[in-house]
Amino acid sequence: MRPMHPTNRYSAPALLGEGINAQKALLCKCIRLRLGCRFYGGNCLQGIGCCSRLPTAYARSSLPLPAAAERQRSGTKGNPMDNKIVVEDAVSLAERAFPFSNLLSRDYFQKYKHAYYHQQELGHQIPIRSYLNLLEYLTEISSYKPEHGNSFAKRFRKDRNNWQNCEAIFAEIIVYRYYIRLVYEGIIKSVALEQRESDVIVERLDGSKAYHEVFCIMPAFVPNDRGIVDIQTHTQQAMSSVRQKLLRKIAQQRQLSKPRDNFAVIELNDVSIAGDFSVLSSLSSGYKIWIDKNTMQTVERGYDWTNSIFDDESTRYLKGVIYFDLGDYASRRFLLNPFFKSE
Repeated sequence: MRPMHPTNRYSAPALLGEGINAQKALLCKCIRLRLGCRFYGGNCLQGIGCCSRLPTAYARSSLPLPAAAERQRSGTKGNPMDNKIVVEDAVSLAERAFPFSNLLSRDYFQKYKHAYYHQQELGHQIPIRSYLNLLEYLTEISSYKPEHGNSFAKRFRKDRNNWQNCEAIFAEIIVYRYYIRLVYEGIIKSVALEQRESDVIVERLDGSKAYHEVFCIMPAFVPNDRGIVDIQTHTQQAMSSVRQKLLRKIAQQRQLSKPRDNFAVIELNDVSIAGDFSVLSSLSSGYKIWIDKNTMQTVERGYDWTNSIFDDESTRYLKGVIYFDLGDYASRRFLLNPFFKSE
């Protein structure tokens, strides 16, 4: 029976508390009506005390009304536009605040926008990789460091006709933006963007740095001669596997070969490969089951790490692999290299 080695796999710790007790919380409509012709509305989660603080129906009837409503009630004629309400959703507000308005008409952005509203029409949950988050994340980056926002925008313009490259840029934006929040909270010192060194560089409070090389994996759904789509992301030797993609990145770009805290950050950008199996199976020798021939009972099962990617000499300066699903970097997992060399 072959030895099984621990995977050193961890889940990222939660950074925020739970918030309000779910049993005492209810969904309250919070509507702020500003004088004029524009309407702002939304939902917020508040405690039961929120409703208990509302005035009674009798008291509410005596509250002062907006000017337009007061004129209508008293019969005073005013500007017809005062009685019109214009509704703006979160996307409209995000587009107005977006610093790169010339990108909004690009095919990549338009496809994401169409998908966003299509999901709403179907009643589906909006995924993290959405048009709204694309706009808000890039806006946050531009507010933090305008030169970095300009760099991402420039790459979108350059690769506007290449869907896979644009998806890879979005993956980097997701990772970069996550660390901006940690800077504001004082958990890390800064986050930088230096293409010659690494995709995303995180400077810790002690001055040390972590270098993140980000790449996005999307299977190509091309049928073979038999009309079958064969996804081989979880294998070890196929060119489309996670292992081979990582080894090629190490060989071609050389950033992960420098003696420092290097992390390969992998986004699994399709539901067909999302989860632990594709990464762990490919980076190990695969998921195996050992059966006793005499009893035909399972003796052991799990990932075999006797010949993993970390046994390859080119990964000596790779401290670990970080992987996440479908844009959810907050739920990333870590796979640490037991043979890592810092110098």
